[in-house]
Amino acid sequence: MTTVPLTRHCHNCGLEYAIPGLPGRTESCHRCGADLKVCLNCISYEPRMAHQCKDRRADPVAEKHMANFCEYFDFARRE
Repeated sequence: MTTVPLTRHCHNCGLEYAIPGLPGRTESCHRCGADLKVCLNCISYEPRMAHQCKDRRADPVAEKHMANFCEYFDFARRE
């Protein structure tokens, strides 16, 4: 059985984010230009929860695809 490594990707185009650490608030995808520090790229993003966030400490963010100042952001790893 082969295990697929989980990597971090742009929520918009799927380009892998290979730079170590977390993206800064103004950092964008090199392929499509989408912001990277966004709710849609966060491990806490959950569309079925209140404010679409599993982290109850985080302030609500209206635009999930726009860069924000959330201090609890952690880049989600996906196949």
